[in-house]
Amino acid sequence: MRARLRLGLHDRKKDDVADRRLVGEQHDEAVDADSEPAARRQPVLHGAQKVLGVWGGPGLAGWTQGVTRMGMRPPIFWAYVSAFAELAGGLAFALGFLVPLVAAALTIQMGVAIARAHWAKGFWNTKGGIEFPFTLGSIAAISGIADPGPFSLDRVLGLPTLGAGAYAVVLVIGVIAYLLGSRRIAAESAKVTRVA
Repeated sequence: MRARLRLGLHDRKKDDVADRRLVGEQHDEAVDADSEPAARRQPVLHGAQKVLGVWGGPGLAGWTQGVTRMGMRPPIFWAYVSAFAELAGGLAFALGFLVPLVAAALTIQMGVAIARAHWAKGFWNTKGGIEFPFTLGSIAAISGIADPGPFSLDRVLGLPTLGAGAYAVVLVIGVIAYLLGSRRIAAESAKVTRVA
């Protein structure tokens, strides 16, 4: 009898939580208070896939082939830059270390991913579209111009707040580097077109 009573109360509690989720009410079990830190950890996990080949990732050799297919030149250089931007930059981002600088690097990384791999597939992530890298890039951009927060490594170490200016400078440098890295592709395809 007691077991049934407990089960009945547990089921009712689950139904209440489900009802609150449907109408958007806050509830301890319905709200994920860890969503922002989880989003900050995501780039380091993707970087680990690219560098270490864990969790079904390609590893550096496979990632270099992917960067080659995307047309970035020189591919080995860009494979290392992008993989370690996600791994080391993602780790620094998750810890709140040099936030504007690493946030700019991650914003650029997601922008390149959108332009080179996801744009043609539409918006939704289920079809390989831009939804996921756009979300990560947006989180990085917002973090890059916002205060790193009281629990960031920057604050703990007493580092000066670099702010939106530092974010913007690194972002501009990264965009220029991307354009230079992809410029060769346009020149090479123009040569092929002229020859043909």
